[in-house]
Amino acid sequence: DSLIGRTLADGPRDPWPARLPKVTSQEETHDDVYCYQIAVESRDPFWQRMSVFVERFGKKVRFTGAGQRGLWELPLLTANSPFRHDWRTHRGWGLGPLLVLQVGDSLHGIQPLDERGETNAKLLWTISTGPYDEPGPVQILPGQLGVRLDVYRHLDRYEQPVLNVVHASAGLLCYRTRNRLNAIDPLTGEWLWSRHRLPPQVSVSGDGERIVLRLLATHEIEVRRGFDGQLLARRNDESDPNGVLIEQGRLRLSSPLGKPDEPVSAMKLHCQDVVTGETLWQRGLPAHSVVLRVDESRFGVVEPAGTLRFLSLIDGLELSNQEVSLPKSLSTAHVLGDDQRLFVILSGPVTEASWLATQQDRGGFRRPLLNGWVHAFDRRSLKPLNIQTECCT
Repeated sequence: DSLIGRTLADGPRDPWPARLPKVTSQEETHDDVYCYQIAVESRDPFWQRMSVFVERFGKKVRFTGAGQRGLWELPLLTANSPFRHDWRTHRGWGLGPLLVLQVGDSLHGIQPLDERGETNAKLLWTISTGPYDEPGPVQILPGQLGVRLDVYRHLDRYEQPVLNVVHASAGLLCYRTRNRLNAIDPLTGEWLWSRHRLPPQVSVSGDGERIVLRLLATHEIEVRRGFDGQLLARRNDESDPNGVLIEQGRLRLSSPLGKPDEPVSAMKLHCQDVVTGETLWQRGLPAHSVVLRVDESRFGVVEPAGTLRFLSLIDGLELSNQEVSLPKSLSTAHVLGDDQRLFVILSGPVTEASWLATQQDRGGFRRPLLNGWVHAFDRRSLKPLNIQTECCT
């Protein structure tokens, strides 16, 4: 006759209330803080005026710039990939009006503006290389002074890249995944061809018409046709992979490394057509010079005497030279730019202990530690602008 006995006699009760709950939604107050800016590789000046951001969970992409007022967003397909949180692996490629965006182990083809130039972004296609049961190790490719920053790459359990885009052009997009080199049409996302049983140690470059695979383990080069992957040529490659500075299209700029016990007296740049193996040009440089990657057709050289030279990658001819201020010890050299200017950052090591102790979001992503100068140049004429800022941040 107890209350519990009478309740059990009537059967189990429904724990949920009989009325519908009232659901309210509220935007996150600091949503802007959790969007990471993505570096977009492109030859088109349009992408030098456009900024691309990805939300921290990889659920949406945000655009701003390109002469448009405010910002606009596009939701991405929700995935449970364990790699979508790592902003260090997010990359973008601008191919005309099309953006190819890598978020974790997925590729997205996005049209940020519609046919009328309005801010109506559209998701054209999505390719996912997953699912992966468990993430593998992270491969860190150390940065090279003046050429590239540190590169982070997720590997699977077989130590193959989860997703690594190796070539992007208007009609061809190539990426490595699951021991294969896949080629797709970047406009539609349709599969074109694949090269199976790809060795782990391989470097891929090309110009769209030809795709070049440099097999480091066997010291060989494969040349394949871009639109169907047909093998055109195979030859030996005796170059030292540690001496390669820049691989752009079918051009490879390298500087042979001397023996450790020999004094460094001078540097020698060597530019080669990797498709034919022909040496295009050679040029000598003062010892301890630093090569800067500028864009697809030009590179820079910082000489210890304080001279910055801009050179043509195709023929090695000097385009411009300027006297610049240098720190006593050069630890950071990088080139940024927009559609009208180039910014050359030359920085020494940070000596102020309080700067090193400062806690920064994303490992210093928004506030990199610099102790040197920022030089500005006109992008077309390469003439210096009246902007030289001493940066100590």
